[in-house]
Amino acid sequence: MKFRIGLLRVNVTVISLIILYVFTFQIFFYIKDLPILYAISKGGVPMLGFMVTFIVLFVWKEKPKYSMQVFWSAIGLMVLSAFTAAIHYGQPLSYGLIAQAKIFPFFFFFLTYAALRVLKADLKDITQSLLWFGSLTTLSYLYVNLFVDPRPIFEANFDSQLVYFSFEKGFRFLFDIVPGIIVTFYFFRKYLMEKKPLYIIPVLLFIVYHAIYQKQRVELLTLLLILGLLALQKVSLPKKIAFISLFSFSFVYLFTQFEYFSVMLDTSSGKSDSLNVRMNTIGQATEFLLDNPLNFLFGSGFLNPLLFDKTVQDIYGINFWPADIGWLGITFELGFVGVLVFVFLYLSVFRAATSMKDNEAPLMMLAIKDYIIFSIIYSVMALKIVFQSGIFMSILAILVYVSHLLGKEKLVKMRIIN
Repeated sequence: MKFRIGLLRVNVTVISLIILYVFTFQIFFYIKDLPILYAISKGGVPMLGFMVTFIVLFVWKEKPKYSMQVFWSAIGLMVLSAFTAAIHYGQPLSYGLIAQAKIFPFFFFFLTYAALRVLKADLKDITQSLLWFGSLTTLSYLYVNLFVDPRPIFEANFDSQLVYFSFEKGFRFLFDIVPGIIVTFYFFRKYLMEKKPLYIIPVLLFIVYHAIYQKQRVELLTLLLILGLLALQKVSLPKKIAFISLFSFSFVYLFTQFEYFSVMLDTSSGKSDSLNVRMNTIGQATEFLLDNPLNFLFGSGFLNPLLFDKTVQDIYGINFWPADIGWLGITFELGFVGVLVFVFLYLSVFRAATSMKDNEAPLMMLAIKDYIIFSIIYSVMALKIVFQSGIFMSILAILVYVSHLLGKEKLVKMRIIN
């Protein structure tokens, strides 16, 4: 859908998709500092997704692939966590059913798919919307980092979800750069295909931005690893040596800056805050899981801090954060059964991404595949694939929709040939 305002040509489909991505990619989902956007992200959009789910499943005749798997996985995890929280913490069942920050975004699969279908988005619309979304978010983050001082924000609210402080890295804004990572993979693949230096510039700029402002060592190292593996498949031996050298240098640099090793070793100084929190959480979570086989199977469930008078920090101590211990944290909350459900779902996402052959798949879909592989590797340390399930459900919806588009194109071509 396009129209003109004077000489300006406006693509309504692309603009609508960008707005949708802001919420389904959970940009403001955990940022309480921005209450209106936080409320829309955590309450309004998940409820909209829940309602759209029933339209897609029970009104539309043609249901998207994986729809029943996503729906029953979400319902099953919601019921499981509500019951286990009632047993372990005494939380009312009704409170537990709405304490589903990790599960409600599953319904973004239906919301994203429905939006693509209603807007009749084509492959060009999807590619442009993701490119604009990734570019605009990264430029916005850069502007904030350059011109906004994080200290007053942190000092006004020590529980800020927007600004974070650690002795290792100082003050920094907590921005989600998933869109920028996808765009980085896109331009890198375009550079490898066309060998035009212009396409490598945004890749290098994003890496520099990440190293200076994001300061997430493992995330950046994983990004460099995937870029390096892609490059090794396409380039000559001298360039392979150059990429391996760059990756080796980056590994040493990223893990020695901010006095990383000295801080890790000196846990008594209080500077190793992130390490202390993780070690404490690992110990208590492991003790809970080994205490009873049922704990290991079904977990402890989710607490609702808005309605219930306790948080897990009240019960296990201020330094207990399951979000910081990866898959062990998910096992603590949802048990081994919950972990299997997440693994099953993300294998579906991976299968949908890899079902398109590299020589046939659109470039943006290959970039999405790269991001999925990146996330699987990165999940060893940080579980974005669980805490931002909406992103992956949206990606799955895009992959399913694009696969449907490509299937229709092949059918049309076969009819023309015949």
